[in-house]
Amino acid sequence: MFGMTISNNSLKEDKFIVAAIAFPQSQVVKIGVIVSCVGAALQCLAGAPNLLAAIAMDDSMPILACIKPRGKNVDLSTLPSRAVWVTWLIASVPTLAGNLDHISPFVTMFYLLMYAGINFSCFLLGVFKAPGFRPTFRYYHWSISLLGFLWCLGMAIIIDAFMASVSISFVFFLYIFNKKQKARKDWGDVFDTVKYSIVTRALRSLTNTTTEHLNAKNWRPQLLTLIDVDKYGNPDNLHLLSLASQLKKGRGINVVISIIDRSSAEKGCGGLDYYDTHDLVEHSKSMLRRHMKREKMEGFAEVSVTTNNISEAIWSAVIHSGLGPLSPNTVLLSFPRDLKQRKHIEENFLKTIRGIRNLKVAVMLFRGSDSYPTSAELVTAGSIHVWWIVHDGGLLLLLPYILSKNGVWGKSGASLKIFAVITSPTENPDRLREAIKIHLMQVRIFATVEVLDMSETSVAENMLHSDCSVDGNISGSNSVVSDLQHRDRTVGEHFMTSTYEIPYVPID
Repeated sequence: MFGMTISNNSLKEDKFIVAAIAFPQSQVVKIGVIVSCVGAALQCLAGAPNLLAAIAMDDSMPILACIKPRGKNVDLSTLPSRAVWVTWLIASVPTLAGNLDHISPFVTMFYLLMYAGINFSCFLLGVFKAPGFRPTFRYYHWSISLLGFLWCLGMAIIIDAFMASVSISFVFFLYIFNKKQKARKDWGDVFDTVKYSIVTRALRSLTNTTTEHLNAKNWRPQLLTLIDVDKYGNPDNLHLLSLASQLKKGRGINVVISIIDRSSAEKGCGGLDYYDTHDLVEHSKSMLRRHMKREKMEGFAEVSVTTNNISEAIWSAVIHSGLGPLSPNTVLLSFPRDLKQRKHIEENFLKTIRGIRNLKVAVMLFRGSDSYPTSAELVTAGSIHVWWIVHDGGLLLLLPYILSKNGVWGKSGASLKIFAVITSPTENPDRLREAIKIHLMQVRIFATVEVLDMSETSVAENMLHSDCSVDGNISGSNSVVSDLQHRDRTVGEHFMTSTYEIPYVPID
């Protein structure tokens, strides 16, 4: 109505245009403005200190620790004195500007952004149907919250685009600052709901699929790392975590599992009747997560307890870890120490490996020492040697390539050197070297190649014999044995007798 009856210049220049047309006197409007401002100011001075004190007590913003009420038994009904003085300072200092027009844009922006944030949160909770979001408005729909969010944001930009940009930047700064605080109370984050909903929908879309349904070019190592622990739940072979962490360039899922063996526990010496199993598992899991954090390793840590055979517990972990195509396809475990001196450990270890291979999962054995570089170290001019004896489809090339790209080996990464093995006197070393170089060029892996002649040894025969005995005592058909023999051909046999099909593309 004002725009239709009053000129633009009058609306811009006369701040009290309402008082000028008030009936019966203009003083009525002025008195009303004063009373309204005083009432709003008193209301803010009464509520703002309690709000500041509550935020300080949550420990979500360390900068407000100075106004946190002291003492163990804090009476929340009393007005916090420190918060009152801070509120007075925040309210009085801007008035020194001498012009409310310099302050009102910020106040307006903060109010609009506050309501925009509330509407945006309600919109996300409504879209993703969070069970904890239960609005009392009967005809509520998420589109109402979306409209409110866009309305508030649009109003802020129309009023003053520059002030709106500054205010939005300040809000983002506060959000990131609070997100990075470690000691804080968890009041819930709407973005956690968003991430959870996206993950569950993606998993539901992959129902009835496994890792075998993935194209070979999209294959990546999804590690299941088995960490040995003592009877008290303390991790032992931590160098295995270093290797698993340095394979993170594969962008796969990392699952770290420890299995506490209680089968030989005696009464009073760590048995199930002496220690609380749940506390033992939680202690071991916390230690495992601590070491994973130290190695800068992202993944999931789990600990289980078995009172039966340790091999069966490992097989169960391999079978039940993951979901569908996100299940582990590679098992990483350490090579036992003093294997030859302890016959029963050797038998259990070989039994475990045979079971994992029968599950069609790749096996990585780490046989090294604690001197293996951790994620915090830096190795300059490093070199990774790959002994390529049996052709495994390219896994023995992909894993060293991923490992060489880790930051532990410097910006340029570690250099790869491949030792290809000849097991037959009829194989041509020069032809094999050129075939491997062409293959490396096709898959874009840069490495030097050296061919070694082991034709006078029994490498090929031993590898074929060991592969045929993977099934243990289980009898299989001739087709199964033939397939195993074809799969575990040596490198020379593969490149000399067949055309190689590229099964993967290295991950940058």
